[in-house]
Amino acid sequence: MNEDDVKAVMRVPWVSIGSDGSALNLEISRQAAPAQLSAPIRRVLGKYTREEKVLTLEDARRKMTSMPAQVLGLKDRGLLREGYWGDVVVFDPDTVADTADLRQSEAVSESAFRMCLVNGSVVIDSNT
Repeated sequence: MNEDDVKAVMRVPWVSIGSDGSALNLEISRQAAPAQLSAPIRRVLGKYTREEKVLTLEDARRKMTSMPAQVLGLKDRGLLREGYWGDVVVFDPDTVADTADLRQSEAVSESAFRMCLVNGSVVIDSNT
C-alpha cells in the first residue's frame, strides 16, 4: 500500500479504523499473533496520530470506538455513557507505538497500553 494513500483515506471523515485480527480465545491454540492483533491500533496512535499528525488523538479515538460501533449498529458500545458496556483501554499517548515485527510474529508491540476493561471488567492490568 502507498503511504500517501493510507494517510489520505485516514483523513476521510466517514472512514473508521479497525484491525483485521481476531479476539483472544484461550480455548483455541491457533490464533493470530500478538503483532497482528493490536499493532494496527498502536500504529495509528503512535505513527499517524502522535508522530505524523495525520489525525488528532480525538479523531483517531472516535474512528476506532464510537464510529465503528455506530456503523455496526452496536447501540450500547463505543462511548463512555451510563448504561453502556464500559469497554475501555487506558494508554499513554506519548509512548504508544507499534514495534512488533511480523517476521517475529509472537513478539508483542512495545506499548503504553496499561489497562483494558471489557464490559466494565478488568481483563489486562499492567500495573499488577
